[in-house]
Amino acid sequence: KKVFDESKLPYYVIPGDHDLWDARDKGKVAVNNFSQVFGTPYQSFSDSGIRFILLYNSDNYYGVSDLQFAWLKEELGKETKDQTKATYVFLHEPLVHPTSDRVMGSERKADPGTPANEKNQTQAKELLDIFSKAKVAGIFAGDIHAFTTYIDAASNIKMVTVGALTEERNTEPPRFAIVDVIDSGGYNISDIEVTR
Repeated sequence: KKVFDESKLPYYVIPGDHDLWDARDKGKVAVNNFSQVFGTPYQSFSDSGIRFILLYNSDNYYGVSDLQFAWLKEELGKETKDQTKATYVFLHEPLVHPTSDRVMGSERKADPGTPANEKNQTQAKELLDIFSKAKVAGIFAGDIHAFTTYIDAASNIKMVTVGALTEERNTEPPRFAIVDVIDSGGYNISDIEVTR
């Protein structure tokens, strides 16, 4: 947060699953520590007719709250009034992925003993349905530590997973992505590998 603040750049953040462990281990609400530092774990903003939705879906146990679902539906309903050119969603866990089992609510084959969470799986399908009806132009996720681009066959939404800046538990070298949104509402994405 200090580095972000000192940069003087506007920034928006959402919690990942690792941001929840310390608070949960101490018997607090999972997002407690994140919220004390960064504020709300989900939010939206618009710039030049483009709407950005930042969704908090990284809680592997409880998924997305009813309150956040209500907020999301209200936010997406504003688009017709605002004449939004495009809407992009940023979240931690992918809702679907063509090759990875690390999606919202799934059983994790790489983590034996981690069963599927049916509630979260249902929520992932509901979110996809909501985003498809709202004509979301793209969904960007993290968690799987690999850069991929794909189109979900069921919703026809373009999706991206970005890599991770760390070297630990990574299948690829450290990386990040830059999303350039253009005036028409489309975007270009660059996968940037961090070199030493």
